[in-house]
Amino acid sequence: MKPTHKLNGGIGATLCKSCSKIINTGFTSELLCTDCQEQALKLLKRVDTILALDSSNFTDGELIDQMFELNINEFIRHLYDEGS
Repeated sequence: MKPTHKLNGGIGATLCKSCSKIINTGFTSELLCTDCQEQALKLLKRVDTILALDSSNFTDGELIDQMFELNINEFIRHLYDEGS
């Protein structure tokens, strides 16, 4: 995935892939702003917790319900790939 770069009136800027907030003036290789990075880490930690659960104590439906509670679609709803 490539960073989103915009000209920003000739100065140039790198935008967050998730929320489109300016990460930095000028061009960087970063993909997410700090807020979205924190949200992504929280989601990954939650996924790790769910995957580590003892599946013998849960039905498939209960595990699926926990995955849907993650709301991953809400986080990635704005992500797009510009040909990368």
